[in-house]
Amino acid sequence: MDVCILDNGNPEDVAETRMLKGVAVVKTLAGLRGWGYEYCAIAGKTCAANVGPAGDAELVQEGGLFFLEKMRLHLTKRGVGFELTGFLLSADAPFSWKSEESFLPVVVSARPVKAMAGGFNGGAPKYDAPPYYTQNNSSKRRRWCIVLTAVIVLVVIICAIAIPVSMKKNKDDDKGNASADNGGTGSGSSLERACNQTRYPEVCMTSLGQLPNANTSNPRDLVRIAVFAASAGVSQELDRAQALLKDASKDPNLSAAASDCVDNLVDSLAEINETLDRLNDWDLLKLKEQLGDLQTWMSSALTLQQTCHDDFVDMNVTTGPAAEFLSKGEYTEKLLSNALAMVNTLKTITNDFLGRRLLSESQTFTKESEDWVSPLRKLLQSTSTVVPDVTVALDGSGDYTSIQKAVDDAPQKSDTRYVIYIKAGVYKEYVEVKKNFWNIMFIGDGQNKSIISGNKSVVGSGVTTSKTGTLTVMAKGFIGRDFAVENTAGAINHQAVALRAAGDLSAFWRCTFLGFQDTLYTHTNRQFYKDCTVVGTVDFIFGNAAVVLQTCTVLATVGNPGQQNTFTAQGRTDPNQNTGISFQGCTIDATATLKAEAAEHATYLGRPWKPYSVTVFLQSTLGSIIHPDGWLLWNGETQHLDTIYYAEYMNSGPGAGVSKRVPWSYQIANVKDARKFTANDFLSAPTWLPSTNIQYTGSI
Repeated sequence: MDVCILDNGNPEDVAETRMLKGVAVVKTLAGLRGWGYEYCAIAGKTCAANVGPAGDAELVQEGGLFFLEKMRLHLTKRGVGFELTGFLLSADAPFSWKSEESFLPVVVSARPVKAMAGGFNGGAPKYDAPPYYTQNNSSKRRRWCIVLTAVIVLVVIICAIAIPVSMKKNKDDDKGNASADNGGTGSGSSLERACNQTRYPEVCMTSLGQLPNANTSNPRDLVRIAVFAASAGVSQELDRAQALLKDASKDPNLSAAASDCVDNLVDSLAEINETLDRLNDWDLLKLKEQLGDLQTWMSSALTLQQTCHDDFVDMNVTTGPAAEFLSKGEYTEKLLSNALAMVNTLKTITNDFLGRRLLSESQTFTKESEDWVSPLRKLLQSTSTVVPDVTVALDGSGDYTSIQKAVDDAPQKSDTRYVIYIKAGVYKEYVEVKKNFWNIMFIGDGQNKSIISGNKSVVGSGVTTSKTGTLTVMAKGFIGRDFAVENTAGAINHQAVALRAAGDLSAFWRCTFLGFQDTLYTHTNRQFYKDCTVVGTVDFIFGNAAVVLQTCTVLATVGNPGQQNTFTAQGRTDPNQNTGISFQGCTIDATATLKAEAAEHATYLGRPWKPYSVTVFLQSTLGSIIHPDGWLLWNGETQHLDTIYYAEYMNSGPGAGVSKRVPWSYQIANVKDARKFTANDFLSAPTWLPSTNIQYTGSI
């Protein structure tokens, strides 16, 4: 997070900092006559401040979600004074906190300072000090410490959308009269028109109508307050999940579900935080790219919240406290859905809703524009030569013998590609590339040589599906090449993931993924697979990412006796998500073992896991193993057949005949519709994929 010290070179003078209107989440404001420990979390990262006396203080509100109108910081001989004004969003009341000291502000200059958050148990944030405060003078050092603590407090105060906050939920929100609680916005207001574009307009009006600036006609501000409301809902749900986990110690299944739920909600907040950062750094010259990012990240935030709920189904704990938790979470889902819908309205919004000022400021841009490419995408374009930073080798000939240890020692949030070369061998370990380890690249010696192997499963290990992955990738910008990942738990143990991929802009080339049920978990965000091999039985490519598999070999194999096979199970839960599974130029077939037992294992292209599932096969070769029906219902359910999209286009091979396909599937009739599911359109590939040096076909 970037913060500013306002400094005129003299700590005895008054400094002032102002914050434009925005939201801050504060867990506690400690004490009269000083501050104690203050805790905050920014999308999973934690920061702590231990601040000494700062003058007398009046404490008005102990915690909650605040809309700050003004923030002032006073630096004086006595210490540090603050003045904050704004509104308390979790209740309709004003909020203020200030020191008893008051001073006339002076004009000063702003100096940007990078803050690196430490942990709850220590590790204070570090700053690049202005030169004045680095002189060898004990008095000045003391004053610099005061400035540091002041800035830490500012970081605590302005931490956005991460601490569980209070948000009242009216059980009758969906039935209430939105116009009665819309904060004075008229029937023709911009907010009402925006809310009418959502799936839950009543919830939209009641949750947003009372917020400051709700009557704005600026579409970005409307989206921002909708995202704020969603973040507050996720924060509250995270609080409930943590409480449930604390009380679940005697129930291992409930504990496993609640633990993974907490992780998924923290990751959901991280996606929301990305969205807020982008909204605060809006650039009309990059509108198309930014809209795609916003839709992707909010789609991911919703997916992760839904994964939290799926965890309880995984562990067969859906009654008692779990049932109450899941019921309350439905409101959070609606807040997330509405925020996503409002993001999407920016694409189709009418001219009068946008406002002439926004339209007049817009400019023409092209993909060739220098500003089109974000810092991450520029990084990926920086070199075509791959030079390993470290080597992992089981025989000790490299820098590490453990892949996880090599990842743990990699730089975090790096704008530079970090390459880990994995020598041939079978690495029996579980590897996780956590969210802060950006731009990691794995390179092996080949799909049959460098192998990461695990055997966790839902049945055999007592963990959720998400936690069974042999390799888990949460960080953005990951590239994997020339290695294999396997889960050897076996069909009898049901869900057992080889790879779980959730990092945005991830790409895999010449990789193999081996397993049975749930082999490849394409969880969230944008992913691309080229020349890969995937082997499994039931739903073995699944999840809710926007994913394209190109010229891959996908093979069904033998599972449990008499078990049906399904290549895919796509998990889109909302019509506004930009997710789905697309195969282009792939070979869809069976292993030799399954071919010998084909009559005992009916095999289908996929089944719809969620109400808005999307799966498409383009120009692929379908083997004889494919059942003439093509597709299978999810446990016989028929209630969502009008909202799913399961389609084929110009496939070939003995399994490509469509005359007996189920009536709820589609045959794409024209190339224009088929192109929507190619890498260029579905993944915005031209903005990032060429820089990975993976050859791909952009369209049809």
